[in-house]
Amino acid sequence: MKDWKKILHPVRLEIIQTLAGGKQLTSSQLSDYLPDIPHATLYRHIKYLHHIGMIIVKEENKKRGTVERIYSLAKDAESPSHEEIASMSREEHLEMFTQFISSTIQDYGKYLTKKNINLAEDRVSYRQGTYYLSNEEFDQMITELKHVYEKYRQYEPDSNRRKRKFTTIIIPDKGEGMNE
Repeated sequence: MKDWKKILHPVRLEIIQTLAGGKQLTSSQLSDYLPDIPHATLYRHIKYLHHIGMIIVKEENKKRGTVERIYSLAKDAESPSHEEIASMSREEHLEMFTQFISSTIQDYGKYLTKKNINLAEDRVSYRQGTYYLSNEEFDQMITELKHVYEKYRQYEPDSNRRKRKFTTIIIPDKGEGMNE
């Protein structure tokens, strides 16, 4: 079982999110995607993620006397398996969730420290919706959302695009239905 707590570091999450969706990138390309992260810090976390098996070297190319490595996510590295989730204690779940929320708060705090912000112009939002769905309807909704996310995940950064983070948290009510 992977120790998922080890990836809940802001830089490690950024690397994993950048490689998500089947991307294969060199450390230099990762640096282009993540310009706010100092090179030494980025390389240290790439090395660590490789060491714990979260990312793998897909290819090595000799370039100007050095070896350039192309990295990708390891199989099943984007999220824990059902078995891994089931084996965690409630305390471990709460700890991971707290770290996840802390990372999201840090991201929002970084945004708010920028000199010129305009939430409407920057399309910043946070919302909560409530849906009454059977398990089958919920599964269908998640499948459809995954297709939408995958479509837009393929876009590469350029001068017209901004990095935007979508954070999803799904929490059911404690009851089983209308007659709780």
